[in-house]
This record gives sequence, structure tokens and C-alpha cells, in this order.
Amino acid sequence: MRRMYESSYDAYIEHAFPRDDLKPLTCGGGDSQGGVGLTALDALTTHLVMGDVARLAPAVAWAAGEGQGPTGKKGAAPPPPLSFAVDARVHTFELTIRALGALVSTHTYLVRAPGVVPGYGGGLLAAAVDLADRVAPAFRTPTGLPLSWTNLATGPVDGDTRATCTACAGTLALEFGALAAATGNA
Repeated sequence: MRRMYESSYDAYIEHAFPRDDLKPLTCGGGDSQGGVGLTALDALTTHLVMGDVARLAPAVAWAAGEGQGPTGKKGAAPPPPLSFAVDARVHTFELTIRALGALVSTHTYLVRAPGVVPGYGGGLLAAAVDLADRVAPAFRTPTGLPLSWTNLATGPVDGDTRATCTACAGTLALEFGALAAATGNA
């Protein structure tokens, strides 16, 4: 399993990062959630579980805005810093569970185990707050249940799908609850 994880992540970094997804048939990248480097964010917790500090440290540096980040092809330019300031329609549930969840949980772990990534300065929490602020308009509905889709720059999209499923609405309480606990901002 470890070799599969390493191979998959390394292929993503080499062929697709900082795009959201690796397209394995073409060895290219795709942007399913606004081009925020979703797979790199989603993998933060996998690096922790696998005890892979060699892959974790540069991913944290990139996501926290505290360093260069992972590099793919030799001689490639450094990736641009993580930014959620994109004019893109994203799936509220997917981005919340994969990106916000990873940012908050990795931050929490690193604060409790500071020796894992020496010099970590808390930037993952700042990134999580920025993302949450951009996703929060999806919750401004008559019921308080979030919209399925939102735009990270402009909020809800007029005329877009208004329905959401119970799981997509309910599980977000975990990520937003963890963020509220980490920041003290209910």
C-alpha cells in the first residue's frame, strides 16, 4: 500500500501539481475545484497517517505559505502559492471535506506535535479560515442548509442547483466545527 501511495502522489506532483487532479490516461492535470491544488491539500492527512515527513513538509510549506512546496519535473518553476482567491464554481461538499478538513486537521496535529514539521507557523489555519470565509455564503439559504455549488469569488451562482443531499449538508458540521474550535470563532 505504501508504494501505491508514493507512486500516486509522486505522479500527481510531477504531472499535475498545482492543478486539482491528475488525469492518469493523459498524464496531465485538471481543475475540478477551481485549480487550488486539491489533491495536494487532500493528501496532507495521508502524509501524516503514513508518517511521510519527506512529502508532508513541502506540502505544508506550500499550503501554509511558508515555503516553496513540492516540486515536480526537474528544472520546473516553483509552484505558485496556494490561493483560494479564484473566480470558480466549486462543489461545496467536496472542497469542504477534502481541503478545509485537511487544512484544519493537519494544523491541529502539527500544533500538538511541533517536531513533525519544525518551523510550522500556523499558516494552514489561516488558509482554512480563508477557504471557510469563501465557502460560507453557500449557507445563506432560507433553511441554512448549504447550496451544492458556490463560487469562491462571488458566492452563490444565480440560477444554479439549489438542492443538496443530507450527507453533503450534514457532514460539513465536522469541518466547520473543528475550524470553530481551532479559531475560537463560532
